[in-house]
Amino acid sequence: MAGFNANYMNAKDGISLIISEHRKIDQLVETVLNIKHFRDEKQKFFNEFVRDLSQHSELELQLLYPLMRDKLPDGPTLVGRSVHEHQEVEQRLNKLTKYDVEDVSFNDKLHLLCRDIKEHVKEEEDELLPKLRAVLTPDEQRQLFEDWQSRKKFVPTRPHPHMPKGAAITNAAVKAVDSVFDKTRIFPKL
Repeated sequence: MAGFNANYMNAKDGISLIISEHRKIDQLVETVLNIKHFRDEKQKFFNEFVRDLSQHSELELQLLYPLMRDKLPDGPTLVGRSVHEHQEVEQRLNKLTKYDVEDVSFNDKLHLLCRDIKEHVKEEEDELLPKLRAVLTPDEQRQLFEDWQSRKKFVPTRPHPHMPKGAAITNAAVKAVDSVFDKTRIFPKL
């Protein structure tokens, strides 16, 4: 599983970092779906998937979408649609965390959720991110990378669909609570 982080560590700008996180999340869900007989292993990778997707989603809401809204001519429309998709995914992910990974419907629900996530990622990578990359200076792209890295420590690691988005103080408080509960969860050893 150490291979998950290879591209992530090589990213030097915010857009590349976001794309590498998309790949890692995709790899994690494939791993979860392919584990059939080892409940603890499946749970570990599902926990990592939930953590990474929750953090990634919150960082997009805090950093990427405000940048798109400000920099792209059709930004407000594009961002509005993306924010709505994030809310739907977060609600469904929150429901999925209530299931046991061995529940007969777990894989089906995860597969459907990930199908929608893949559609969202495809739109981001094919349309939104290239538009944004074209208008950002190299310094702005590096700043997005640095902001993403520094804020990642402070965003929630679990879905919280009813929490106000983007409020730093709220995120810090929720992150603190998530961190306590994360200590009781199992994660893969990298």
